[in-house]
Amino acid sequence: MPTTPTIRRTELPELLTTSEAALYLRLHVDTVVKSLRTGRLRGVKVGNRWLIRAEDLVQFTQPKDAA
Repeated sequence: MPTTPTIRRTELPELLTTSEAALYLRLHVDTVVKSLRTGRLRGVKVGNRWLIRAEDLVQFTQPKDAA
């Protein structure tokens, strides 16, 4: 299974659309939207569009600590 690439904050614009986030994450746009709807990825819905802060996208790519 392909792994999600590690993204550096300096490589990203301040806000990203779902299409831009999908390109950086190498995921389908529908997968990014599903992650936003379920709360796995933080974002804000403005009108009918989702916007994702670069910090939230970087945090999404970080490995989760197994507790």
